[in-house]
Parts: sequence; structure tokens; C-alpha cells
Amino acid sequence: MLNIATEMSQKTVMVAALNWGIGHATRDMPIINRLIKKGCRVILASDGAALNVWRREYPELETVELPSWNIKYQKWGSFTLKMASRAPYIIKAIREERKIIAEAIKKYQIDGLISDNRFGAYSPDIPTVFITHQISLRLTPLLRWAEGILFYYNNYFIKNFDTVWVPDYDGSPNLTGELSHRHKLKNEVRFLGPISRFMDLWDGKFPAPEYDVSVVLSGVEPQRTMLEEKLTEQLKALPNTKVILVQGRSDKNETTEIRPGFTVKSYMASEELMETFLKSKYIICRSGYSTILDLAVMKQTALMIPTPGQTEQVYLAEWLGKQGLVVCQDQRKLDVQAGIEKLKTTKGFSLTSDSSVLNNAIDDFLGKC
Repeated sequence: MLNIATEMSQKTVMVAALNWGIGHATRDMPIINRLIKKGCRVILASDGAALNVWRREYPELETVELPSWNIKYQKWGSFTLKMASRAPYIIKAIREERKIIAEAIKKYQIDGLISDNRFGAYSPDIPTVFITHQISLRLTPLLRWAEGILFYYNNYFIKNFDTVWVPDYDGSPNLTGELSHRHKLKNEVRFLGPISRFMDLWDGKFPAPEYDVSVVLSGVEPQRTMLEEKLTEQLKALPNTKVILVQGRSDKNETTEIRPGFTVKSYMASEELMETFLKSKYIICRSGYSTILDLAVMKQTALMIPTPGQTEQVYLAEWLGKQGLVVCQDQRKLDVQAGIEKLKTTKGFSLTSDSSVLNNAIDDFLGKC
């Protein structure tokens, strides 16, 4: 992690992230690192697991706790309908979030605000940025007719921000397909290319493999635990296979052994996780977009298992699978051994990323603060 500059500039920037697992918090780390390096005073705002990750990675930074959406995946049934039923609660949480943000702006004298998918983290009085890869939202085939309505409501919140940063390539080829490239916004939109917590850490080298398989879990319960149990059962049965499984539990710090050569760790900080990726022959993970960004930056591939009912993850895994970049499997039909066999002939990510695009976007933002 980058050290805080000894001489802080007068600019105070808040970075706020949605707590939907830890992905939004981790993909914002290169932004936080650059703000720190430029001498800014950085205030971090989130809740739950996302805030826990930031407090572990940046213990010296001040934090603000925001209202939780309290999103949980059900074991069965439609997640889209579940979210629809939660809409009144989410809107209430966004309103509470706005009040807390307004108070924080006064308390910390914040000059600019960068929000990763937190709709209430904005102010008309200071420059604001909204980070998203979902300009358009994806629904199941039966509800596809409602995607235009969802775009309207999504845009209703996004239009409150001055600028939108999209962590994807502009044009084709790209990582998000229709999610970022189907509809246009009236806001200023800047495509940053892939941004990842690993982009400031990786030296471009691949060390000798230490693990046959690494599993990196993430996301909201109970589906995170359900996948862990399925994977553990199948991986235990693979002979002569060295496995490391990272639970993605930022609230714990435990290491256990399932069997000789099968280690489970509750959490890994960024540098250790990057090294684990690089030292693994095969990677198994969810198709959360932040994980996709990590893989894209390091030009790797993975067996991806979308969270059931999470239409964004299903779309991304299928989109990247059709391009031959990853292997996609349905959690209900999980076959780890077959997935690993397919990975042996999967090319993986190969597009380059240019960190100067992110640097320029941050410089332009700070110039307005």
C-alpha cells in the first residue's frame, strides 16, 4: 500500500462505495492510492464488509459509516423480485445516506466526492463523480421488457453527478458488453479501461506455480457460503491437487486445513491475494466485475460461477465466455474437474490497460475541486 504523503494538500476528497460484497471497495483502491500520492486528505465512506476491507487496507484514514441496504440473496427464487420488494427500504437508505453525506461534507470540509454506485453520495455544492459499469441493467428473459424502465430510474439517480467514470474500454472489444455500451447518458462519461487493486502492485512477471487451484469467494450471503460448500466437497475429492481457498470474509482472520494440501483462509490483503492468483495454475471465482477487472489487468483466466439470480454476473460470465476469455458454469450444475479441463484451452484476457487514463481523470477531477 502506498504511504500517505507527509504534506497534505488543502484538498479533501471523500470516496464512497456500495457494500455489495467487497468488490466495489477493492476496485476503488487504485483511485484511493493515487489521491493519497497526490497529497489529498482522503475520507472513506461505506458500510459492512466493504468498510471493513478499507479499514484493514487503510487503517490511517478517517472513515464514515453509511446506511446499509441490507441486501441478502435468497437460497432459491427470483433475486430481481426480491430487489423490487426491497425498493422502499433502499430508497429510505439513500435518503439517510444523503443526510450523512451532507453532514460529513461540512464536518470534514470536503472539496470533492467520488461515489462507486452509492446513489446518495453526492452534493450539488462540490464536484462529484459516479463510478459504474452498469449504465444499463440486465434482467432475466421474462423481464427483459422492463430494462428500459430500469435504465430510466438508474439514470434518475446518476444524473445528480457531474461525471461518470466507467472502468471498461470505450468501443469494442470491451469487458461489459451491453451493460456499459447499450445506452448513453447525458452526463460527461469517461471510460477508464480496467482498474484493479493489482494494477499498482503487479510487476508483469508470472512466478512458478505453487497451487494447482485457487478459489476466491466473494459476494452476499447465503450464496457465498453455498458455493464454498459445493466447491469444498468437489475439490476435496480431487487427488494430488494443491488448493488454496479464500473465503472473502473481511470480518475474520483465520487459516484452517481441510486436508493435506487444501488450505482455507478467511481473507487476504491485496498483495497476498495477487501473489496467490499469480502462483495458481487455475482460478475459480464468481463473475463479479471487480474480480473480472483483477483478472483482466493480470491477463489471466478463470472458471467463473455466477451468483444464482444475479443477472449482471450471469450476463458477464456468458459474455466473456463467448469470447473465449473465461469458462462459465452454472452453480447448480457445478463440475470443477470439467471446468479445469476447459481452462487448459482457454486463452484468457489479453487487452492492455493504460494507467495514464485513470491518472488523467483524477487530475481533471482535482482541478475542479
